[in-house]
Amino acid sequence: MAALEGVEFDNTVLQYLPVDEEGRNEPRPVKGAIYSRVQPTPLADPQLVAASDEALQLLGLNPAQASRDEFLQLMAGNSLLPGMSPASHCYCGYQFGYFAGQLGDGAAIYLGEVVHPSSGTRQELQLKGAGPTPFRRQADGRKVLRSSLREFLASEAMASLGVPTTRAGSLVVSGSDSVLRDADYSGHPAPEPCAVVSRIAPSFIRFGSFELCKAADPVTQRPGPSPGMARTLLLPLLGYTIKQHFPGLWAFYGGGQDLTMAGMDEANVLDMVGDWYAEVCRRTAQLVAGWQGLGFVHGVLNTDNMSILGLTIDYGPYGFMDRFDQHHVSNGSDDAARYCYSAQPAICRWNCERLAEVLGSIPNPAAAAAAADADGAAAAAAAAGGGGGASSSVLPPSRAKRGLQVYDEEMDAAYRSLFRRKLGLVGAAGAAAAAAGANGAGTSAAASAAGPGSSSERPVWPISRSASPAVLAAAAAAAAAAVEPESAVEDDSLIADLLSLMHRTGADFTNTFRLLAEMPMPASSSSSTQAAASSGIDNNKDAAGEAAAAAADGADAPAGDAAAAAAAAGAAAGSGDDNDDFGGLLPLLLGQLAGPAEMAAGAKPAMPLENVQMLMMLAARDPAVLHALGVTQGSLQQQLAAHHAAAKWSSVSAADKAAADEQQWRGWLGRYRRRLQQEADAGVTAELRRALMLAVNPRVVLRNWVAQTAISAAAAGDYAPTRQLLALLRDPFSAEGDMGLLLPPAAAAAGGAAAAAGAAGAASSEAVAAAVGAAAAAAAAGKGGGGAGEGGACPPPLVRMRLDGKPPAWAAKLCVTCSS
Repeated sequence: MAALEGVEFDNTVLQYLPVDEEGRNEPRPVKGAIYSRVQPTPLADPQLVAASDEALQLLGLNPAQASRDEFLQLMAGNSLLPGMSPASHCYCGYQFGYFAGQLGDGAAIYLGEVVHPSSGTRQELQLKGAGPTPFRRQADGRKVLRSSLREFLASEAMASLGVPTTRAGSLVVSGSDSVLRDADYSGHPAPEPCAVVSRIAPSFIRFGSFELCKAADPVTQRPGPSPGMARTLLLPLLGYTIKQHFPGLWAFYGGGQDLTMAGMDEANVLDMVGDWYAEVCRRTAQLVAGWQGLGFVHGVLNTDNMSILGLTIDYGPYGFMDRFDQHHVSNGSDDAARYCYSAQPAICRWNCERLAEVLGSIPNPAAAAAAADADGAAAAAAAAGGGGGASSSVLPPSRAKRGLQVYDEEMDAAYRSLFRRKLGLVGAAGAAAAAAGANGAGTSAAASAAGPGSSSERPVWPISRSASPAVLAAAAAAAAAAVEPESAVEDDSLIADLLSLMHRTGADFTNTFRLLAEMPMPASSSSSTQAAASSGIDNNKDAAGEAAAAAADGADAPAGDAAAAAAAAGAAAGSGDDNDDFGGLLPLLLGQLAGPAEMAAGAKPAMPLENVQMLMMLAARDPAVLHALGVTQGSLQQQLAAHHAAAKWSSVSAADKAAADEQQWRGWLGRYRRRLQQEADAGVTAELRRALMLAVNPRVVLRNWVAQTAISAAAAGDYAPTRQLLALLRDPFSAEGDMGLLLPPAAAAAGGAAAAAGAAGAASSEAVAAAVGAAAAAAAAGKGGGGAGEGGACPPPLVRMRLDGKPPAWAAKLCVTCSS
């Protein structure tokens, strides 16, 4: 591993793509360029909050370098290394469904590209929050500690979960520079300390990078900054992206040194770009399936926040869910719930459609050359404008349709595969592969590649990096194995009904799947009759619970309704054995469910009921009103249903909810036990299933309330909790040790104070600042008081805050917005 001075830069993106050399950081349209030269703005009094050893090693950098002042100054934007060439990336984007024109990196600055000396992998290094660029619009080019700490930790947490993501090498905060931010859009901005995150990825090219040449949008009337320049801008960008990041495709189809692909055969261009687009769709679908399996909500899935490499990118108002809610919105600014949990697969497909549209506007260079030969310079000039017919495009409609079909197929298969593994369902293929893996016969049972440069192997992430060879082999085999249609229908129903049950009863997403690993595994069929008799299994009882769950399913029914259905079903099916607790699992599951008050608070929508009713009345007269306001009929219906659910939950007693919850969970667990019987008969052992589930279902994730605890401590000058969190999140699947943070009492209380202030509404940003200030004062007092030997009072003992238990009550009050 190298010292700072030994890192070498090879900045190909600036060598091969058009660059604006003007160098002015004032907001301005940038025409005819993909990057603009800029310089970072120095950060006063920089302090290192934390650094990620693993991320820095991607650059071939010795992590010990993080202790040097030269490292601190570099990552603060105060100095540069030889070979660095700062620039900012120009791109556009559809924001909340509407084309916004030029956006670009308003606060992120590219420093250069590093080729790892051993692996040969290329990584781009950039600083986020290092000052203004031409794309800052009305902003100041800075980021604050609150949002920067969230991005730093989330980037590394997602990587440790095994999900493709950009990385974060360091987090630096200013001891004196601050900027005004309205953290929850209350109208009361408050000063927050400036911070800079160093981000690392093979590339930060995104869907919106290809929207630069878009003509004026018919709805917003906004064009990209370079309309009509698809040939001079987008062809090199497309060629560079494929050659650099999908080299197998480029080589297979005979791509040469010319990034505009002018010398290639027309059919080869069509095949290559079609395969590339399908691969982008495939990776995107795999990524979203991974998010869904973790209960992760991105929050701002605009086209400018979609990585062309299928990486999780731009961590803003994201959230890992606590209580599972199909319609959970992590972004406090998303009033219409456009980017809620259940909408993510469809939204990302919509973004893939937008990418296909702009690719369809790029002329096929080979077709343009043929046109020039046949019809002269006039035909060539027409093709160069990018306005030719579908046949002259690099991505005709038929190829785009195929790519979207790949998205649909991969989304369906990857989602089913992941949730089957989360439930420990690997079948005979998984059992056989585990046995082979345990004997050292290999850990891969990947599907054969469908074509050059493709990732047709079904991913096995999220999964623990410390999983045994047997578990890895079982996971890979289960991911690759074809699922019979009948089994797929059965498992899809089991998964969907579990999620519906979790939604209705207020189950914690992460804890529920982790707890299900403790479900007793039935004996194989050779002894199943004897085992059933001795274990007290009662199918009548299971049927009663299933009937109760079915009666409540799909209606977001409060417990009073479900309890009545459960009572009727129970009477019909017989009393059964209510003492069966499924090996102690049932009380654990029931113990972490939300109560009626929390369900009522969680169901309450962001839009007041009178506003919903008014908009529905206006829409009945003129549907165009909703479109003008960026609201849909579906979102209004969802808001109305949430109001009704909140009102119903308010009238349900805790006892009624508990009774209904128990009956419904008994029903689903009975179905799960019968499904596990099939696994046992297929040769899956109890040890393999449990080990797999513990390797696939994380014990801890970066929940908002956990991040807020670290933010409150860091704002008070205490960076230890951030570093503790970084260490804990490196192994989120660990079953060893105590997953907890050691915090001073003031820091432990500050998160709750910030949440309460954020829920207060008026003047909430100032209230948050006051709460953090109080924590800072308490921390300073504790430090200034000295130890007992110095004549001062001993500092209070540290408080341990568990990360894998039931979230604190104040967690539900946190509000995260796009303010950064």
